[in-house]
Amino acid sequence: FRHLLEKNFKDASGELWQRYNKVFHSDYRSRTHARFAVRDVQNIEKLLGQKKDVFDIWGPFPERGGLYRLQFYSQHESYLNDLMPYLENLNLCVLEEVDFTLEVDQQNIYIKSFSIRLECSDALPMNDLKGLLIDVLCALREGLVENDYLHRLLPLTGLDWQEIDVFRAYRSYYFQLGSPFTKRRAAFALINNHQVALLLYRYFEGRFLDKPEWRDPLQRETLVLSPIRQKLLTALEQVKDSNEDQILRTLFNLIDSTVRSNFFVRRGQPDFFFSFKVSSLGVIDMPSPRPLYEVYVHSATMEGLHLRGGKVARG
Repeated sequence: FRHLLEKNFKDASGELWQRYNKVFHSDYRSRTHARFAVRDVQNIEKLLGQKKDVFDIWGPFPERGGLYRLQFYSQHESYLNDLMPYLENLNLCVLEEVDFTLEVDQQNIYIKSFSIRLECSDALPMNDLKGLLIDVLCALREGLVENDYLHRLLPLTGLDWQEIDVFRAYRSYYFQLGSPFTKRRAAFALINNHQVALLLYRYFEGRFLDKPEWRDPLQRETLVLSPIRQKLLTALEQVKDSNEDQILRTLFNLIDSTVRSNFFVRRGQPDFFFSFKVSSLGVIDMPSPRPLYEVYVHSATMEGLHLRGGKVARG
């Protein structure tokens, strides 16, 4: 353990050895190899520094059938049912869970260690998803994003949690119009047709991401929007369920009717929220009377809709 500390922490290894050499009790030592104890030290130091819960993913472990370990570190005691809803909505199967409580500098550190694997055969390789999964788990723990079925799109598409939140916003706006479907039904229309979902996001990105080569509207249409639109129409023809087809086409129509969004300006901000402006004339399912525009604002803690009857606001 000391040798590995010196290898990984160099000048700080002596101080860390003094702090941690008596921290790990016999139960921990019997279950944990020294190289993983060093990783735990790294994450505990991160936890103590940032004062926020920390997640990490290790593996794969060939001797365990290619399983991965999800590590959770907190200064506050938590229970299995605090975290399981996150993992279930990410389609992660938990095979076992081990708890450790350590005392570092007279502070209790709570570690949960899960053996996990992806439940879906269509998922991308786990090594490609580690960073995305850690980010979404941190966001869920901090309350930055709603915990729902839409997170199952992450292992299927490789979209991050903020990109998936675009669908959550359009779904909520769709319900403002009077959708006949439940939130769960709308989510699974995207999950069951994740190739269409990815194309819908790419279409949204193509419309509103500011790239120098896309600033000419004609170039944007020729290079990006028209090819994606054709792929989308072809993919929609393959959707077998009529209700899912209706949901996906409505989302396509809503994105197509959006004239502006600040998503790519707002993403990555600590107070994450975004909005989009919809031209009501383009929305097929909007009931009358129609305003000229609707501006929808979305975050994990609030939503709002501003109606504009004309280009100049009055009153």
